[in-house]
Amino acid sequence: FECLCTSIKAFSISAIEAMIVQHPCCVATVDEIVPNLLERMSGKRSSTHERAIRGALLELYGQQRGEPFLTTQRANGSQQAVYEASLSILGASTPDAFYRVMTGGHVVEGFLNRFLIINAAGREKSVEVDPSLKQVPLDIVSAVKAIVPDASILNDNPKVFCDLTAPDFA
Repeated sequence: FECLCTSIKAFSISAIEAMIVQHPCCVATVDEIVPNLLERMSGKRSSTHERAIRGALLELYGQQRGEPFLTTQRANGSQQAVYEASLSILGASTPDAFYRVMTGGHVVEGFLNRFLIINAAGREKSVEVDPSLKQVPLDIVSAVKAIVPDASILNDNPKVFCDLTAPDFA
């Protein structure tokens, strides 16, 4: 699994290419995709190495099956070919921030159409739950105890929301 998922901590074409070479088929996550990736690729103050990321992604996403993704040729003449490279970038943003960085050029060159944009629903209001409804039914407690006879080991796990060794579960 760890070879299928990574995070984008790359801020240059070389770093993106190295990530593709190391993880030729993966989902890469990026927190706050606008400032951490999109503005770096398109910003007025972006370096040439940051601006080159967009071109590499366009090339990668435009590959025909069986064609290699070729890394940029280095000063020493080395270049790597990555076959069947697949990079999906999963990032979050507010709609205003996302569309602020998208320009008409992004539409014309086909960059915007490579995004799958999903609008999330707004947050629901908090609801107070009656504490008596939070009590774990005894048949579930018994089933867990049957699977894990020493249920005290679960008490150190922050994902367990009740003390299975408490007297009311005995």
